[in-house]
Amino acid sequence: CWEAYMDCIIVVYGKSGTGKTTIINDVYNNLIQKGAAVKMPRKQVGANPKDFEAVLTYQNKSIAFMSMGDYVLAANQAVVSYRAENILIVAYNTRHATLKSDWLKNTSVIQIVKKSSPTPADNMQAEQQVVGLI
Repeated sequence: CWEAYMDCIIVVYGKSGTGKTTIINDVYNNLIQKGAAVKMPRKQVGANPKDFEAVLTYQNKSIAFMSMGDYVLAANQAVVSYRAENILIVAYNTRHATLKSDWLKNTSVIQIVKKSSPTPADNMQAEQQVVGLI
């Protein structure tokens, strides 16, 4: 067996400033509150102190987080780096023309959660959608 194959990539997709990182952070905190165990501690990535990567174990699933989706190379690298985890939750900016088709080499399921604004109502809806996909 040459490599692991993740169950699902959950893409939080939207323009800059719509709250993609906020949603990923909220989902992370939500799972911690529900008893998730830290497999790989939060680590800042990139220059923005809000951007992070981490891995939690929740309900027998290993869930990786990557919030630096405004940088296409970081998002693409996360798909490869975390392919051994069950789920990857990754931010991805709409300015990137399309989702990378080679992501399908690492999973058969890509779920997209669209972020359109940073409002509390939109954030709550997106967070609930992501948690529901886990």
